[in-house]
Amino acid sequence: MSLQAQLRENAQRYDAILGSLLPKFTEEIRSEADHAVQGEIYYNDGRFVAIGRSEIRWVGDQIDDHVWRERPKRFLYLPPLMAAYLVSGEESYAEAARDYVADWMRAHPASADWRMPSYDNSLNLAIRVAIFAEALPVFCASAAWDEAFLLQLLNDIDSELRFISVNLSPKGNFRMKQAMTLIECGLRFPFRPDAAGWRRLGVEVMNDAARRQVLPDGAHVECTAGYHIWMTRLFRDCLMLGRADPDLGFTMTVGMVAGMFEYALANTRPNGTYCGLHDIEGAWEGVHENESADLRSAFLRDQGLPETLPPTSQVYPHAGQAFLRDDWGTDATFLTFDATRLGSAHGHLSRNAIQLHAFGRSLIVDPGRIVYEMRDPLGPYCKSTRAHSTVNLNGWNQFTTNPDSFRSFHAPGYDCVSSKYSAGYWQGKYGWWFFEGLGHGLAATHTRHLFWVHGRWAVVIDEIVRWDEKGRGTEFESPNLELNWQLSPGKVEIDATRRRVITRHADANLLLCFAQAPANAEIELHEGGKDPHRGWIRDFPRYAGIPSPQVSLVCRPWQGHVETLVTLLVPYRGTAIPQVETEFTCHSAGMSRLTITSADGTRETVSWLPGLETMLGDCDEGRTDGLLLYRRDGLDPCIAAVDATISAPAAIVLNRPQQS
Repeated sequence: MSLQAQLRENAQRYDAILGSLLPKFTEEIRSEADHAVQGEIYYNDGRFVAIGRSEIRWVGDQIDDHVWRERPKRFLYLPPLMAAYLVSGEESYAEAARDYVADWMRAHPASADWRMPSYDNSLNLAIRVAIFAEALPVFCASAAWDEAFLLQLLNDIDSELRFISVNLSPKGNFRMKQAMTLIECGLRFPFRPDAAGWRRLGVEVMNDAARRQVLPDGAHVECTAGYHIWMTRLFRDCLMLGRADPDLGFTMTVGMVAGMFEYALANTRPNGTYCGLHDIEGAWEGVHENESADLRSAFLRDQGLPETLPPTSQVYPHAGQAFLRDDWGTDATFLTFDATRLGSAHGHLSRNAIQLHAFGRSLIVDPGRIVYEMRDPLGPYCKSTRAHSTVNLNGWNQFTTNPDSFRSFHAPGYDCVSSKYSAGYWQGKYGWWFFEGLGHGLAATHTRHLFWVHGRWAVVIDEIVRWDEKGRGTEFESPNLELNWQLSPGKVEIDATRRRVITRHADANLLLCFAQAPANAEIELHEGGKDPHRGWIRDFPRYAGIPSPQVSLVCRPWQGHVETLVTLLVPYRGTAIPQVETEFTCHSAGMSRLTITSADGTRETVSWLPGLETMLGDCDEGRTDGLLLYRRDGLDPCIAAVDATISAPAAIVLNRPQQS
């Protein structure tokens, strides 16, 4: 059998199991392929950058940017060329692909002691080799890819896989992609001398990753949707390959992969895009294709499992994240609570941050992954504490320690989430890490409680504690206390007298009421600021930032040591502002109460003790061992208690979820 026939036969067998890995041919793909023929390759910001088809500067210095530098070496411009060639048969696409690959091999010739160049990295290497492996059977019918060239490329693949095999990354997505490249090449090229070794090592590494990189609640350790869904698809591929050939020895289970798809689905806004938690981004308006839902449904169907949607209250205690919605429709209200356990450099310093999407629009958003170039001020900004809807002191960053506690309680129509962060706030600039050190810091704790009554509002309770810093200067002895709310793009009105903020979208809006704050607190609006950077989010889907209003409640200075802030979030459809009044009271026994009165005569109260750690005891409604008590009087009266066994007249009890 000829080499070309072997390549095609093994590719057909591999693709029959996993499906074609090539992109669907579209006008955008054709455009990328045509630009590649001209020696121009696509960059994330929408540009096509000229690199030529020979004597290419593989160091990637055409643009001085971290993300760009990896682009030429990953060969992501080959799949569009493959797709265009298969559809059109035009030799220009195969010839361009050969030129790029030949120039790489010219600059990095195969050898027994091949070493990765200093300007490369192991993820680029794994991505590149996998694409080379996919290109061989596609282009082997072209005269430009004659047998001598095919053998030269196979020798190059041998060299790079030999290097991967003895230089595996220690953890994370780099390691998993390397393992899957070993497996793929071992199955596509079983006639190569080292193929069995590639397969064996790749399977061992993927089995190990299934044990160590997937948290018990189903989240991948990186705890951010974009990287999680990538890893989920790799594990899915392992399952499918193992089902086709049990002798490969894969050990991951259907249940594990199904749980990973559940986490990916939980991360999606009702509009179908990802919610922007850590290094991922999504749209704040419109309805979009839901990649996670489609992949989950396809996997469940393939496994013969029901496609029943999960509960609307999705909590991941090992990841430290809660995704709450009132239904699974595109018009749903959706909140996220971020108490994430940081698993990689793709995490943000955003403990206790909240997002809110309602009636088809994101109203409170995370900045998302604006840029990866940390010399661009928007790189470290989008990862900073100040960029997120949470508390900070002096605009400083949290540290990368995990929250002390993360608890949640649920009942139909109600959700309550609580988290405590206690690692203080630091002057240091955070990018991929605190590369310049933490700088000076302030010891402080921030405990946040979110209580959501579906169909009405959510109340956010922030408890901040700090210690005396005598003799250290004003910014330590009397720091600025900031409570930030990052909103989506649009007009915003501030009513300073009533301490209210109102968004002015045409379809859905938010009334934000600062129900409790120190007397000297002021409301500030920041949008597109650059000194310092304030009020920026990812301009989805572009790889760039866009100014977006950030509302900040600021106590300048904060001279106390213990403070409680209470914020009422009222999402509503249309433009008619809900008529509600709030009153905060604190009783001598320490019990706090928020009273919310609506224009229709409905009166609602929320009562709690600091920390949500001890029973309320005696209150107006009777005696309860609940941590928080909600009462509604008026047209639709009810009482609900959080974590209660003695609930007085309470008819509804919010309990902890039944999961480890």
